[in-house]
Amino acid sequence: MKTRILFVTNALDSGGAEKHLIELIQRLASSSVDCTILYYGLDWYTRHLGDRPYIRILAPNRGATDTFLSYWRTFARLRPHVVVFVNGLHGTFGWYAYAAAKLSGARRLFAIEHLIADPAPPELQGSGLWNSMRRVCGWRARYIWRLRLPALLCHRTICVSNAVRERLVGEYGYPESRIMTILNGVDLEYFNPRSVCSPRASASSAAVIVCVARLTQQKRLDLLLRAMSLVTRTHPACKCLLVGGGPREVELRSLSVELGLAKTVTFVGHVEDVRPYLEAADLFVLSSDKEGLPLVLAEAMAYSVPCVATDVGGNREIIAHGHTGVLVEPGSPEHLAQAIDYLLAHPEERTRMGSRAKERVHEHFNLDGTMEKLTRVLVGES
Repeated sequence: MKTRILFVTNALDSGGAEKHLIELIQRLASSSVDCTILYYGLDWYTRHLGDRPYIRILAPNRGATDTFLSYWRTFARLRPHVVVFVNGLHGTFGWYAYAAAKLSGARRLFAIEHLIADPAPPELQGSGLWNSMRRVCGWRARYIWRLRLPALLCHRTICVSNAVRERLVGEYGYPESRIMTILNGVDLEYFNPRSVCSPRASASSAAVIVCVARLTQQKRLDLLLRAMSLVTRTHPACKCLLVGGGPREVELRSLSVELGLAKTVTFVGHVEDVRPYLEAADLFVLSSDKEGLPLVLAEAMAYSVPCVATDVGGNREIIAHGHTGVLVEPGSPEHLAQAIDYLLAHPEERTRMGSRAKERVHEHFNLDGTMEKLTRVLVGES
């Protein structure tokens, strides 16, 4: 019997979760598997998947509200065998959406968690009956249970990194028997240095630092700009390319001018194909304060580019510190600048790290292996 899989997503920005879903559906959709995307945010999918067979892309009915009944009506109408919630943020869909999917007749229910959850609120301290009652049914307990219930309703919660899984198990009480990690991967045929040409017209002695990221608070590009203002004291000829758009662009451009970086930093804006910029890079930098498993690091490493990144989320699972790149304390432009400065001053070390980075990506982050594992879980158990 043909398997019907419904993917439920709610994304206002296009990022790693959306790219991951597009890749997954391209491989899943077939004569034996029908895939439907139900998007509650913006439609990032029609342009990539709209003309492919065995794929439907739907928005909820006009006027649909964020309630159990609305979700149940939608899911019951579509009659999927498998429902997969794709979460760019922990808690994207309320527990009642999962309950509605469970009661709509779906045989299997999954969640894919892409971004590490915020730390759980601290435990209440103090003794006595009142504090004991608050620990059992107070605000914190209700908050934790509200975010834990989806895991109890799901057959499996799939995390894109061990850091995401450990936070959910350790702080939110997700049952270990129902949660698993499938590391995200990179399409190594697409991210292949031989497939594109460098955008630089000629060789240059000035090092090129690249960051590909949405210009949002989470990415903390203000820290990168402040780090660059320190780096240019010893490497005045270096250039920094910020590839991406987002809501903080005006603010970041203003900060760049304020720091005297107008001739150093270029705001490239959003681009569909980041490969030419990775080809041009001598060093890749990511200054985020929150990540799940940022594929952009693995994409850069596929081009033999060593990475400097903050030690948050799943970054440590991609970068082998001191071997394929450098991890630094989050929130510190000084530490970020020191790591960048060191690698710019030691080109031989950059080359060695870059070579090892490419080997690591090919060994551990091949998209084919990721998609094979996901397919076994989503379809094999359906």
